[in-house]
This record gives sequence, structure tokens and C-alpha cells, in this order.
Amino acid sequence: MNPAELEYQLSKKFKVLKFIDLSLVVAQPTVGFTVFKEQYKEVFEPNERIVFYTGQSVGAKTLAYMQYAADLFDISRCFILVCCLENNNNTINKNDIEFLTVDVEAGEFNDNNMISLNSICSLPWFHSEYMNTGEPKICCFNSDTTLNETVKEYFHSEKIVNLRKQLLAGQYPESCNVCWKIESNGSESLRQWRNKTHKEEFFTNYLDHPTLKSLAIRPSTVCNFKCRSCSPAASSLWAQEKLKYETDPSKKQTLLKIITDGQWFDTPKYKEIIDIWPDLEFVDIYGGEPLMIKQFKQLLEVSIKSGASKKQRLHFNTNGSLFPTNLIELMHQFQEVTISLSIDDINERFEVIRGGTWTEIDHNVDRFLSCNPDIFKVSALVTVSNLNVLYLDELISWAKHKNLPLTFNILTSPSYLAYNHITQTVKELVIKKYQNHPDSRLKSIVDTVAKTQPIDGTEWVAQMVQLDLRRDQNMLSSHYDLALGMGYANSTK
Repeated sequence: MNPAELEYQLSKKFKVLKFIDLSLVVAQPTVGFTVFKEQYKEVFEPNERIVFYTGQSVGAKTLAYMQYAADLFDISRCFILVCCLENNNNTINKNDIEFLTVDVEAGEFNDNNMISLNSICSLPWFHSEYMNTGEPKICCFNSDTTLNETVKEYFHSEKIVNLRKQLLAGQYPESCNVCWKIESNGSESLRQWRNKTHKEEFFTNYLDHPTLKSLAIRPSTVCNFKCRSCSPAASSLWAQEKLKYETDPSKKQTLLKIITDGQWFDTPKYKEIIDIWPDLEFVDIYGGEPLMIKQFKQLLEVSIKSGASKKQRLHFNTNGSLFPTNLIELMHQFQEVTISLSIDDINERFEVIRGGTWTEIDHNVDRFLSCNPDIFKVSALVTVSNLNVLYLDELISWAKHKNLPLTFNILTSPSYLAYNHITQTVKELVIKKYQNHPDSRLKSIVDTVAKTQPIDGTEWVAQMVQLDLRRDQNMLSSHYDLALGMGYANSTK
């Protein structure tokens, strides 16, 4: 049977919305994703079908592709029909994709050549970053880096080309271990979050045509906070505090170098950023504290002057201590501005974990939320650690009252602050508090904590005592249940 005959036969029973040769999907994976994007609608008629066909057998990889693509663009699987010589899948249920056995003429197809989506990550196809010391990386979590290439050279390097091949083949590169570990614990990783955030651009375009369209930069480590989950490498205030108490000459030199390298945006590398900035569609600015970076305004003006701002989506993180009225005015000329407020807790606990004055932070959150919602998308980015694991329900309640969306970011470093790096006492408190909580994120934390081997808390206590002494704070005052449960009260000051 030729394709025209098949389509005619199907049209007697179904309203065929799209009729696609699977060989095209194998050759260009964006084809299938584009079909689902274009065919999306809130309600389908019962007899409507999106049809894919091949003259060969179809196996697990094609099924997984169809399921993933349909779910990504919110297409109910029951409206998908795959016509093939033979169906080798044994995992189909009555509410899943429909298969029809038929012998039809079609292009060359082999199920083994279909891409794997279990390990796919959008970032290597369209994104790169400049870290605090000025070296390019494909993302902040990836362990690979380079010192002798520009960000454009690195993006097109053989190393990144091979990374893409590994991800498409369903492999799990060691350099991406941070995301694999987060996902194995049942939490959402940066990979999964980025895939959802950039699903249209990536799956319908960049997947077949890698193009540097997104850049995250960390122009400086200048910061007015020294968050307990941070480090000298990302906060000038942290580095200065560390330097004040360091007695080892070699370690002092290392800290001084970190402080110097953290100002790389004042070097010629800045010119490369300016040159490629107007060509970008997604721009992310991190710190330190981005709103303290002197070049922030200049970068906005480069976008506006070139006309690029109308197509650019700007994103930045901020600790919430500053509200940049003059910059907010410039940001109105961008297509979209997403602001992630780094808020891990509330009241005194926030001040101890991060810094600042909570009443000022709370007020600035309201000011950010009052910005034009058609342009400004404001949410809180919560770094989930053992410092706040016992108090996340209070943060969720506070955010719900403000109608502020929360995104959980699972801390992986330093390891002694990981939310499942806790004593038996704290483990029991977490389980008791959240096991019946309606928030699925807290239930996921309970599931992970329940399977975790408890620790004795010695390292955690030592670190907290040291910071309390240096900062004139007391974890027993701000985090009584946590501090007591971790063994803080048994320490001597």
C-alpha cells in the first residue's frame, strides 16, 4: 500500500490532522516535536488522530519518543496513531498511543536510530556560561571547563559535539553527574527544568541546529551577602571574611587570587560579551549579587540600542536586598524579564542563612511582584539544604500568601549542607512533619530522607559554630529544633 492509499483508508474512520513518515522524524527529531506543538489544542474531537507511519517495525525507542513529545506539548496520547509493519512494544496500555499493523511504503527507518530522550538536556544545544573566574562552561553544574577558548569556540568544540552525541544516545556523561544524582533522589534537576522552560525553542529548532542563543554570565563576585550555602568563589564578602581569619600564607594567596579573578569582567573578555550580546535570545546575569555589578546597566543599554531587547528574555537572580528602580525602567523594553529571588527561609532564619534584614527583603519582594506582570515573571528560587529542611512548610505558606511561585533548587555543594545529610533525630523530625503534607515536593523530600543513612552531625556543627563565632550569631536562637537535633547544643564555644 502506498502512503496516499493508507491516508485515504484512515480518513474513512478518523479525521487525520497530520500524516508523517517516521523516517523524517529519525532524520530530523524536531519534525515530530513541531507536529505536536502545531497540533496542540485544548480539546480534541474523539475521532481526530495525529498519524505517523513506517514500512518497518517499531520498537521501544520510537514509543518513548512519541510519549515524551506528546507529554511535553500536552497532547493526550490516545490521539496518536502509529501505523507500522509490526509493533514490538509490550508496554502499551489502553490509554496510550494506538498502533495499527499495516504494510505501507515509506522512507528508510530503523527504531534503533531514534534518539533517546531519557538523558537529553537542552543546554549543550543552545547555551553556554561564563563562570565567576571567566572560564566558559556549558552549564554551572557541568564539571568540564576550559581556560583557553572563548565561549563561542567552546560551544562548537569537539568536546561539546561529543557531549551532544552521548546525550542523544541515552548515555549519562560523568560531567553531568550533579543532575543525575538529583534525579535519582526523585527531585527535579536543572536539566529537567531547562527542558521544560525551553521546550519550544530546543525541541522544535536547536535539537537539529545547535546555535548559541543563550548565555549566562557571572561578571563579578561582588556581593553584600555571605550566605552559609555560598563560598568565597561566588561572594566577595565571603572571601573577605575568609581572608580575615586565614593564617596560612598559601591559602591567603589563593583567596586573593579568587578575589582578583572574580573581577574578570573588567578584562578584554568583556568585549566578546558585548559583541555577541545582541545575537542572543536568552540572557542570564548572576553574581555575586547581579544588581551590584556596575556593567549591568550597560548590558541592558547594549540590548536596547541594538534593538535586540524586543526579542530577548532577560533573567537574573537577586538576594532581594536591592530594588533597582532605574534598571526596572530599562527592563520594560525587553520581551520578558524573569527574576529569581533567592529566598530560602523567612524572618530571623533568613537573616542567619543569607543575611540582610528580613523586613526589607519582604518589602522588596512586594515591590518586585508589583512590576508589570506582562513582562516581569517573579518567583523565588529556594536552595533546599539541611539549614531549611525543617522549615520549608513555613516558607511555602508565606509564598502562597504573596502569590509568589517557588522553585526548589537542591543543594549539592558543600555536601555537609545537603538536606539529607542529617542526624537520626532530624531525620525523624522531617518525616513526622512532612509525611502527610499535601505539597508533593515535601513528600519527595520525605521519600529521600527515609532512605538516607543518618550522620553524626560533627562536621555540620563545627562549621556552624565557626560561622556563629565570626558573625555573632547563634543557630540555637534562629534554628532551635534543627540545631538541637544536629547536636549543636553539645558543642562548646
